[in-house]
Amino acid sequence: MKTFFTLLFFMHVTLTLFAQGALTTGNRILGGGVSFSQSDTENDELFYRSIDPDRSNSSNRSSFGFSPYYGRLYKDYKMVGVRFNVSGSNSKFERIQENYEYTDDTIEKSFSMGGFVRQYFPYSEKFGAFLESGIDLFRSGRETSLISFNTFGSSSTISENFKRDTKTLGASIDAEIGIYFFILEQLSVETNLARFFISYSDDKITLRDLEMDETLDGEGNSTSINFRFVNNFSFDQIFRLNYYF
Repeated sequence: MKTFFTLLFFMHVTLTLFAQGALTTGNRILGGGVSFSQSDTENDELFYRSIDPDRSNSSNRSSFGFSPYYGRLYKDYKMVGVRFNVSGSNSKFERIQENYEYTDDTIEKSFSMGGFVRQYFPYSEKFGAFLESGIDLFRSGRETSLISFNTFGSSSTISENFKRDTKTLGASIDAEIGIYFFILEQLSVETNLARFFISYSDDKITLRDLEMDETLDGEGNSTSINFRFVNNFSFDQIFRLNYYF
């Protein structure tokens, strides 16, 4: 029994020393997160159905995200690195009521890349906090198809048939605070607790009226400032895995 406890103590010391050493000069990190979501909603809107019993709404949405990053500790507890993000989603909304049907299909894709710096604040050998800031350039696309019908008996007439394409280029600056915990010798898990970011984007918009065979082009830009505690509940936002080598 004494030998068993001695072995446990030795393993504990080894792990804690490695965890402490993983955040020293020269070590590298490979980490990130993956997310996927799927939702289906059937909403008959009871208030409106009391007026229009034939009215109903339905929607479904699927999305994914992949956010890898690579970093190197240039000083003890100080890191610099690069990061990427790839995400996409598909969504569909449909409304059916007496003599009318409406469908909205949207596809979104986004890619970003940038750099970051991070400062660790160890509380113990395995646990601590970190502060990270970075800058990213991003590109995204959004395609929306909208079509509606007026239905009369067995026949139907298209009343609207539009396609809207939006291409976006932008940049963002962010800062976040989080905590980390070493679960294995070379593996840690982390979560961000709060995030502040500023972003600027420039949009190029093309609107096509397929029914009238007309095309309109436009552009716009936007700036946003946001602060929030703990992002959406997905694995890449709440929990991220890091491998140190």
